[in-house]
Amino acid sequence: LDAQAKNMANEDVLPRLETFAPDMVVYQTTTPSIFADIDAARQIKDRFPDALNVMIGPHVTAEWRDTLV
Repeated sequence: LDAQAKNMANEDVLPRLETFAPDMVVYQTTTPSIFADIDAARQIKDRFPDALNVMIGPHVTAEWRDTLV
């Protein structure tokens, strides 16, 4: 599900993920959207605590220490 390309808000994504029940969620991140990306990852991790959350992209590559905080 490419939520950003479909301009979907987190509250629209979560019900779709409930149906899918993912084992892993991958987030393509950028510096301008990093705080929104981290917020989305936290919400999804709260809802699916056993799912692996993976962040990829230029921001986490360059600023991985700050992203992990």
